Amino acid sequence: MRKKYKAQIIGFDTDDVVIISIEGIILYCFCFDVGDDVHIGETWFVDLEILDMDLDSIEESNPENKCAIRVNDSLTYLLQGIYYADIQSIDIGFLLDLSCDALYDYGYLDRKNISVTVTRFDVEFIEPVVSEK
Repeated sequence: MRKKYKAQIIGFDTDDVVIISIEGIILYCFCFDVGDDVHIGETWFVDLEILDMDLDSIEESNPENKCAIRVNDSLTYLLQGIYYADIQSIDIGFLLDLSCDALYDYGYLDRKNISVTVTRFDVEFIEPVVSEK
């Protein structure tokens, strides 16, 4: 079961690309079906999936960087942060689930700063966050 994230809707780049913010990290994500219920400014619980990770790009990186850097105007990102091998996650400003069996080969990078390139993020909107009043 993948982790749910709380994301604010920042905008729409195209019909199938939505711009979200998770813990202040802005991501352009592919979405198969945004639907008519999702609006700019709202906060939703989302399922965030990495389409493809370039395992050849994994390397130790600058210990001060925790970020997601968008490559040109594409949906590709360079992720930089602390890698936690036991839970297959990287802290890029929020704890991102990488969930990839091939990452077991990178246990030696546990709790070290790494960088890795991902092809794109796919997002699915689960339910709106209900604010407590």
